[in-house]
Amino acid sequence: MQKLKNRVLDKMMQAHLTKAEVDIILEISHYQDESGKIYGVYYKDVCETIGISYETFYVTIRSLADKGLIKLQKDFRGDWDIIIVDNDFSYPEALKEGYISTGHDIFYNEDFKTLKANEKLLAMQFLKIGGAGKRYHIGVNLLYEKYAALLSVTKRTIQVYLGRLREFFSIGIKDKMYWITPLVLVFKDNAPTDMDNYAEHLVDVACRRNKAIYSGRGKQDMMQLVKQYVQELKSKTAQVFLHAVSGSFEKGNKDIPDKRKWNRELNPKFVHKLIRNEL
Repeated sequence: MQKLKNRVLDKMMQAHLTKAEVDIILEISHYQDESGKIYGVYYKDVCETIGISYETFYVTIRSLADKGLIKLQKDFRGDWDIIIVDNDFSYPEALKEGYISTGHDIFYNEDFKTLKANEKLLAMQFLKIGGAGKRYHIGVNLLYEKYAALLSVTKRTIQVYLGRLREFFSIGIKDKMYWITPLVLVFKDNAPTDMDNYAEHLVDVACRRNKAIYSGRGKQDMMQLVKQYVQELKSKTAQVFLHAVSGSFEKGNKDIPDKRKWNRELNPKFVHKLIRNEL
C-alpha cells in the first residue's frame, strides 16, 4: 500500500527532515502493509536504492524514531521491521482522512530523487492539497509566508524551490494568486503497482532470512501466493507467509540435523499447503 496519510505528511513538514530521512520514509512506504508496517527492511537494499552509506542508514532510522515518525522493531537479526507512525489504513474510515499515493511516477523519477528534502516535502504538500491532477491555488504572499514559516527558510528560498519544482508542476501567477497543477509525468502509471512491490519485497525478505534460492518460476509463483492471500489475511499476510516459508524448510529438512546441508530451494506448493494448514 503505497500511501502516506496527510497527518504523516504534516509531521514530516514540521520535523525539519534531512534528505536521507525523507528518502527513507518514501522508500519504505513502497513496501508497507495496510497497517503501515514494513517487514524486513534491509540496510543494504535501502542504501543501494537511495544512495546513502550504511552509517547514514542507521543514524537516519534512529533519528526518525526519535522524531516520532517511525517505530523500530528488531525481531530478526539481519534486518528491521519498521512501522510508519499514524499511517494505519486497516480500518474502514482511514482513506477518508486524506492521503497521497507514493506509487505515482514522480516518486520513482530520477530527477525527483535529486531534489533537496524541503523541495520534496513541498511537492508532497502540493499533491496533498491539490489532489491528483487538480489545481491548487493560493495567494502569492500567503504561499511565501506559509511555507517559509513551516520550512524555516526565507521567501527567496521558497522561490528557488518553486523553480526546481517546475519540472513536475505547472506553476504560474494570475491575479496575485499562485496556480499550481501537477504535470502529466507525475501520474504516468509506469511505476510498479502496490501489490507487485509488496509481494516481491516479502519474497525477497523470506529468501534472505532463510538463505533460500529459487529456479524457474519459483519467485513469480511465490509472489502470486502472496497476492492470493492479501485480501484474506490483510495485515497478517507477512507474518503468516514468512512463518510458512520458514516452516517449509524446517519440515522439509527435518531429517537433516545440519542446517548447512538443508535443501534451500523454495517450494511454493509446500508453502501454500502450510498457509492453508495455519488458516
